[in-house]
Amino acid sequence: MKKSVLFFVFAIVVLCVARPAVATNAPLWMRYPAISPDGTAIVFSFRGNLYRVNTKGGAAVPLTLGASHDFMPVWSPDGKTIAFASDRHGNYDVFIMPSDGGPASRLTYHSAADFPSDFTPDGKAVIFSSSRVDAPDSRLFPTSRLPELYRVSVTGGTPKQLLTIPAEKTRFFRDGNRIIYQDKTGIEDQWRKHHISSVAHDLWVADLSKNAFRRLTTFPGEDRNPMLSKDEKIVYFLSERSGTFNVYRMPLDASAKPVQLTKFTGDPVRFLTKADSGTLCFGFKGEIYTMRPGQRAKKVTIRIQEDPAGTGDDLLNVGRATDFAVSPSGKEIAIVFRGDVFAVSVESGSTRQLTRTAGAERDVTFSPDGKAILYASERKGSVNIYQSKLDQPDEKYFFNATLFDESPVLETTKDSYMPRFSPDGKEVAFIEAKTTLKVLNLASGKVRTVLPGRYNFSYTDGDQWYDWSPDGKWLLVQYQNDTYFSTEMGLVPADGSKAPVNLTNSGFEDMQPIWMAKGSMMLWFSNRDGLHSLASTGSSQLDVYALFATKKAYDRFKLSKEEFELVKEAEKEAEKTKKSEKKKKGDKNEAKKKEKKEIKPISIDFNGLTERKVRLTEQSAFLSGAVVTPDAAKLIFMAKYEKKYNLYVTNLREHKTKVLAQLGSLTGGDLRLGPKGKYVFVLASGRVTRVDVNSGKTKGISPRGEMILNRQAERTAMFDHVWREIQKRLYRDAPLKNKRWTALGKEYRAYLPYINNNHDFAELLSELLGELNASHTGCRFYSMDPKGDRTASLGLLFDTKWTGKGMKVTEILEKGPFDRADTKISPGVVIEKINGVLLTPAINVNRLLNRKAGQKVLLSLYDPAGKKRWNETVKPESTYRESGQLYRRWVKRNRQEVDRLSKGRLGYVHIRSMSDSSYRELYSEALGRMADKEALVVDTRFNGGGNLVDDLVTFLNGKKYMSFKPPRQGIVGQESHDKWTKPSIVIASEGNYSDAHCFPWAYHTLKLGKIVGMPVAGTCTFVWWERLQDSSLVYGIPNMAVESNSGTTLEGTQLEPDIRVMNEPAIVSTDRDQQLETAVEVMLSELDGKK
Repeated sequence: MKKSVLFFVFAIVVLCVARPAVATNAPLWMRYPAISPDGTAIVFSFRGNLYRVNTKGGAAVPLTLGASHDFMPVWSPDGKTIAFASDRHGNYDVFIMPSDGGPASRLTYHSAADFPSDFTPDGKAVIFSSSRVDAPDSRLFPTSRLPELYRVSVTGGTPKQLLTIPAEKTRFFRDGNRIIYQDKTGIEDQWRKHHISSVAHDLWVADLSKNAFRRLTTFPGEDRNPMLSKDEKIVYFLSERSGTFNVYRMPLDASAKPVQLTKFTGDPVRFLTKADSGTLCFGFKGEIYTMRPGQRAKKVTIRIQEDPAGTGDDLLNVGRATDFAVSPSGKEIAIVFRGDVFAVSVESGSTRQLTRTAGAERDVTFSPDGKAILYASERKGSVNIYQSKLDQPDEKYFFNATLFDESPVLETTKDSYMPRFSPDGKEVAFIEAKTTLKVLNLASGKVRTVLPGRYNFSYTDGDQWYDWSPDGKWLLVQYQNDTYFSTEMGLVPADGSKAPVNLTNSGFEDMQPIWMAKGSMMLWFSNRDGLHSLASTGSSQLDVYALFATKKAYDRFKLSKEEFELVKEAEKEAEKTKKSEKKKKGDKNEAKKKEKKEIKPISIDFNGLTERKVRLTEQSAFLSGAVVTPDAAKLIFMAKYEKKYNLYVTNLREHKTKVLAQLGSLTGGDLRLGPKGKYVFVLASGRVTRVDVNSGKTKGISPRGEMILNRQAERTAMFDHVWREIQKRLYRDAPLKNKRWTALGKEYRAYLPYINNNHDFAELLSELLGELNASHTGCRFYSMDPKGDRTASLGLLFDTKWTGKGMKVTEILEKGPFDRADTKISPGVVIEKINGVLLTPAINVNRLLNRKAGQKVLLSLYDPAGKKRWNETVKPESTYRESGQLYRRWVKRNRQEVDRLSKGRLGYVHIRSMSDSSYRELYSEALGRMADKEALVVDTRFNGGGNLVDDLVTFLNGKKYMSFKPPRQGIVGQESHDKWTKPSIVIASEGNYSDAHCFPWAYHTLKLGKIVGMPVAGTCTFVWWERLQDSSLVYGIPNMAVESNSGTTLEGTQLEPDIRVMNEPAIVSTDRDQQLETAVEVMLSELDGKK
């Protein structure tokens, strides 16, 4: 048993002691090394700062120190300047600084991420990749996943676009016209390893002066990071041809096959750079190597003297809760914040921390007497169950307790989730391995199975459900209908003696059942009667339903208001008489009975049970939590009828619903009914609110407490959690065999002491997960800086080749800020000033538009054709709105192109995502605008997935089997009337992902038509994206395979198109879409061939 005590003084001392500088003699996780042109120095990133070290090794000197994340250093040709990316303004911008240290100068000011790759040969500009806006003539899909290439002067100014196509790791030739780069054709995580697929990178050379491109490599795996020899006849690069990334060289003219220069195994070589002398520099296993011509690679021994900021303790205010429970007294709540358990006073907000573990606690609940708090906690290599009990007899509440005892309730090698005390407090139910419902007897220590794991499948975290009956004899459960992938409500005896009784028998979703009204009512959600998305998947509205345990309870509930009042009056009279008789007899045990709460057995009449069903909600809605008061008079529920969730109450006798409390939450939450049903407690948007059931009066419960967070320990715990979850939930075993996953976990865990920020931590997890060679993996860090840059959009496209002053307009975006009747702006007009600032080459336009969305901006304009100047005001919009305008522009251009090429015979639609909104767009376009077309071009390029495959293949596989013909008229309709019954053709590319691989595979397998484009990487699988206890971090687990009828796993099975067509860089950037053109040509040929 572990005794916890509050230690304020100790905490203050820890936080106030300054950390001394620490010498690291063998640092790891040194990343992004860049060797100087003269080969004497290396600059690299370590713990978010840049360091410089001699190529011979020794002490590294810091070039940047601070809270920002600085990385991707690039040397100028003369070796005097370093360009790098830094997030000091909320997003990555390009900075430059002297290579031997000094002040850094900011060059870019756009809220998109900017990543430098080289200087121009004269050293006067830096080139970088950034996802902003494609050139007006580009036919590429407009997405932030495909960055453009820009240059910016080292003295500042507005960057100029060099290439509208993606060109990463770009290096200049000495002539300043040609570049060598790695391409980007899809959206796979950049740290994925060992895959052979269409989305893997290749090397290219481009002549910018001629818009000419030449592909250098065609290896189906990864070729990356090209570097040129001094005579520019040899290219050095990284490739996985050997099974893992190593350094290769090959003639630029491809006159000979690539030659492998390094022989590293197990881990990838990363970040290749080269000195003028030919010395190569790269990273391997978190360390830095150099390799001179003709010699073997040599590790650079580096020492770092530093104050390791970000590895110690931080003091945090207790904030948004991720879980909560209400005590039986209603005077305190327990919450989970940042993975620890806290007790909070309802009245004052006084807060006490109960757990101080690096791992995450969850699923918190009180014991029936309120003297213990139960929770699951990830410790000792698994999720176990623990409880904290009050230690001092005179202390009744945890929020002001001085001492409390924590003890393990159940510790096993199998994960145990969702612990809940039985009503008498003698047993604990829990979910084992996320599927099996079990019960632990606290006295005997024996565990019994109540609902075997075969009844459940866990797809997402926390997707199981159960609830004790008030007498502890039964458990309501949510379990899986494995045939149709839907959930049912079941009833099982708590002793585990029988299989579940299906109470719903519905093909709809029946979920989250709970006992209400003292056990006379079983409450649950179902989407049976609510509005559904047009597609078979997607969101649907819910209702609250009730089953009644007995005919008596059912009959009582059905009474009218008047009938119920008469019954209540009679019951009060009977109760009054009963009390009077007891008083006369002088019942000595009455006081004792009051002291001891009696658990009364509930009655369940199984005869006709499933027929005693009532829909409680008057109107379907998006619901999130519901309870019924003990007298079964009121239903209280959280619902979203419009844009936000609020709390509603329905009088079940009068059938009237009203708003009980305005919550204004964008997301759903959870409800808990307080003791005696007087209050309901609501968790919404991380905040707990107590609401009076009768008056609707609200009281926000704001924790007044602090916690000491050891970020290093937390990262270690999160790393261990991710490693274990992959081992347990990855859908295939191959990457985990032969103790490979154990070895990788040990290796990558050793890097953790050298990581002090979430950028590096997310990259480390991505490298680890990349070893799985699976789609839908990697870790994402979402840095939300409220003070960060937010570039506003004018809703205009500009001439990227314009060399005059200001910005020359080429197009006004539809539905943008200038898509209005009173503007005089037209193509050719030049913006000369913004808010009075003359747009000279030294002025960065993005800086003038920072955080200007929704604000008035004055533009000074000039029309060269009419020689006129004038001013206009405009309210710029966010780049998010601009992205929607660019997408609609792309679709409209494609639709017009198909119409022009086919002379009106073919229709066009783009499936943006595998979602209900995209299905509605297809339905609207195909059966509306395109209804009279002979065939349909279905474009799926850069669809990132979702779940729509069956809807699409069903829609495109419609068959006409009858017609509707009224008297004296022609045919006015048909069946199928809601499907496409004519030919179609699909365009797909390397940018298709997830369900957007499933669909063309199914379309091809079912022989619905031809597929045109490029091969689609095999990424058809299910994934769960889990948010960690540090909510800025999310990672992916591919946890369910998709198989063909023959047993082939679609993940990793690349789909080859019927007609393979590449959109060549030189052509797609100059207003032509070869894949679209070919699709039209093929479809017309098929139509004409049938005539």
